[in-house]
Amino acid sequence: MPDTVSLAADLVLTDLHSSDSLLCFVTRHVVWPARRMWRMPAPSPAEGDAAPRTAMSGSDSPTHFGPVIAGLVIWSTLFPHAAPMFGELSTIRRSPHIAWLDGSFAFALFTSYDQVKRQVEALFGPDSTAEDEHRRGDVRYHHEPRRNDYALDELHSVRALLLRLYGPPEAWADHLIRYETGLEHVDLTAAGELDDILRRDVHRRLVRLGSDEPILDDDLAGGVLTVDGGVFPAFVPESLAGVFALDYADGLAGHRRVAQCGRCERALVISNQQAARIGKGLPIYHRECAQEHRRDYYREYQRARRGGVLVPVRESAP
Repeated sequence: MPDTVSLAADLVLTDLHSSDSLLCFVTRHVVWPARRMWRMPAPSPAEGDAAPRTAMSGSDSPTHFGPVIAGLVIWSTLFPHAAPMFGELSTIRRSPHIAWLDGSFAFALFTSYDQVKRQVEALFGPDSTAEDEHRRGDVRYHHEPRRNDYALDELHSVRALLLRLYGPPEAWADHLIRYETGLEHVDLTAAGELDDILRRDVHRRLVRLGSDEPILDDDLAGGVLTVDGGVFPAFVPESLAGVFALDYADGLAGHRRVAQCGRCERALVISNQQAARIGKGLPIYHRECAQEHRRDYYREYQRARRGGVLVPVRESAP
């Protein structure tokens, strides 16, 4: 698969009739964002069925929110029976902050490469029998892989719409360079369909961090509940189509030069100075990502001075 900077573009390049091609897409855009947030290794065939390990706490930077939530929506749509705790589609719609923090941790920690491979292969496998459904009524077999024609049909439908917007891949030339300034020339009917998806399935929300415990003793007496971690605004996709519609819309450049952020790996309009950094092989960042990069550097420096703090992690899924 070519190395693009777009979730939507990668779907167009994915062969949805091939389990290997879809596996590559799922490991890259679904599992890896959650692993990266919690500082776990990228999914790899070498890990087999072993759960990944982590030796330090994750990052609650808002820059992780978009990719992680997109991955959870894709997973909970393709494999609703195997959705992680607090990572179900209903939780994402109701409480995106819980899905982002709690759901992503359970997903990253207990989803091995081989487990993903079995789930993806089952999408193309035989239909479930009555005996299969009876067995899955037992909680021990609830997460057993199974076919999901509805989700595959939805993926095919979204891919067809994106193909109308992007045009055929053989005519793309370079994904990182766009020669239009301010506007994208697309199929107007397809653009209208994409806009319908955005209005229906994507909503701007306030995502909060931390617990809901009052910070000050007087808070409860005064009827005030302050979120100790603060809040930040974010667009939350609530369907499979919403994930790809939002990614495509975010990728509309409006400038001649676009590159890849060294932190969140999403598209970034670059200045002349950033173009020079790229020429020297140096990373570039969105403004928010640059701030988080500096904060991470400071945290690592302070952690090294204190000798580091290890966070114990269970070695296998329950």
